[in-house]
Amino acid sequence: MDRDQGYAAHAAGALQDPAHLSRACLLQGYEPVPTDRPFRYIALGRGQDSELSRAAAGHPHASFYAAACGAPGAGGDAAPRQAAPSNLTLLKTGLADLAPAMEGQPPFDFIVLRGDYDRLPPEGRRHVVDFIVRHLNPGGIVHVGYNALPGGSTGHPLQRLLLEYQAAHAEAAGGAAAAARRSVQALAGHGAAYFDSNPGMRALWEGLKDRSGDGLNRLEPLYFADVARAFAAAKLDFVGAATPPPAPALTAQQREFLDQAPDPVLRETLKDYLHNTAYRSDLFVRGARRMHPLRRRQWEERLGLTPADTHNNINRKVAHELE
Repeated sequence: MDRDQGYAAHAAGALQDPAHLSRACLLQGYEPVPTDRPFRYIALGRGQDSELSRAAAGHPHASFYAAACGAPGAGGDAAPRQAAPSNLTLLKTGLADLAPAMEGQPPFDFIVLRGDYDRLPPEGRRHVVDFIVRHLNPGGIVHVGYNALPGGSTGHPLQRLLLEYQAAHAEAAGGAAAAARRSVQALAGHGAAYFDSNPGMRALWEGLKDRSGDGLNRLEPLYFADVARAFAAAKLDFVGAATPPPAPALTAQQREFLDQAPDPVLRETLKDYLHNTAYRSDLFVRGARRMHPLRRRQWEERLGLTPADTHNNINRKVAHELE
């Protein structure tokens, strides 16, 4: 597979732990995947790493898979490799071939993307959707993170600058990508108004500059509506954020405005404009089912959630409009 179809993956951490994903669905009011009985989990765009190994070791009754999918630098942790848990299978199949390669296998309960979805080219995104169509269980959970619009549009000039520097430093020792990052870092250190005057731009660069490989060139922020419609083709329903975003509370007037949106996809898109959202971490479920309050309470007890957990999450949902 062409390496440009791979992920520039970076740490997902505990956010993609299966227990966390199930709790997040529950706290949004949707039927979760039970993690106290056998389930199947696959991480796309990442090899073995400590977080995935820890999740597999913590759920010995489950089957975990990791598919690097040709991702640059997706071999896992830089630390010395430890033996993978016996229930973690490492796949070397490319993203384009992964769906047919897994034919005949039981479907998955969790499919997580261990890199930013927007960093895949359009063909790679279609392969992801195809894999979900063919290999996700009804009720299964998908987690996807991506640079989002409209807030993510501020990164386009930075992307162009990196590409120009790479073209100029094609023969640089240590690689063109590293030389481009050094040059942009020098620009940022010389009082460039682009960094000093744009709110959040210096923070964006600080978060990008140390990423390995050339993956940060493939920055293509996406609108939530486009992601939701692509995943709707796989019969996925958006259920909410994997974690509440660090956004300010909406005013009463803003909430009233959102309530007039004719459909949920437009409503979520409008929230991104109100918050100027630059990054999303979304949960989708195949055939999402709302729960009766009594069943929800039973699930909370099963997953070890306290009334305080539920109360605090409701408060966050009101504040951040995550319903």
